[in-house]
Amino acid sequence: MSLLMSMFGTAVFAADTYENPTNDQPATAYYKTQGQIFGGYLMANDYDWYRFTTSNTASQTISFAPSDNQSYRILVFENPNSGNGPLAMLSVSNSAGSYQSLQFSAVAGKEYYVLVTSGGPLSGIPHYSLYIANQ
Repeated sequence: MSLLMSMFGTAVFAADTYENPTNDQPATAYYKTQGQIFGGYLMANDYDWYRFTTSNTASQTISFAPSDNQSYRILVFENPNSGNGPLAMLSVSNSAGSYQSLQFSAVAGKEYYVLVTSGGPLSGIPHYSLYIANQ
């Protein structure tokens, strides 16, 4: 059993329910609760947006686990429409079966946005798991 499957199980790799309706823009970001593990599929020219509200002022951890060795980027924004850059960014490649994490300083009660996108051309329709820790 791969590390990815032992950490996240197989249930997170069901059909990508986040594409209907789409979550391709900050305005349609899918709301997630801290402490949840969830998954999605990423297609060519796809952007998967999620949002969550922090419960504590602390260092926030977000973990990403791809199912393959392609390249991905995970970015965190406080307000993606402000024109300001991301608060944190993680580039992942050659990481099938393992997870990578990023951290950023979060403020209690604030809403944050997470963007999952490819770090280059994608082959197939790869799936991933994302975990927003409950700090």
